[in-house]
Amino acid sequence: MAAKSGEQPTDSTDAAPGDIDGSGGAIDLKDAILALKVCAGLSPSGIRKEADINNDTRIGVEEAVYIFRNLATPIR
Repeated sequence: MAAKSGEQPTDSTDAAPGDIDGSGGAIDLKDAILALKVCAGLSPSGIRKEADINNDTRIGVEEAVYIFRNLATPIR
């Protein structure tokens, strides 16, 4: 699948929803920062497109909101 603008897919295994950096499923502030960098048009390294939460094959504002909500009230 082709990469979308601002997204750098990697060849790693699947990441959990919201786990933008693929750190093993733990959603943290680093994931939120990476999502916001992508939203700002930057191309940070280590982005896992599999962390997409709404199946649009892009990392964007939806993922950032999901991550912040998870950090405020952990989603179980």
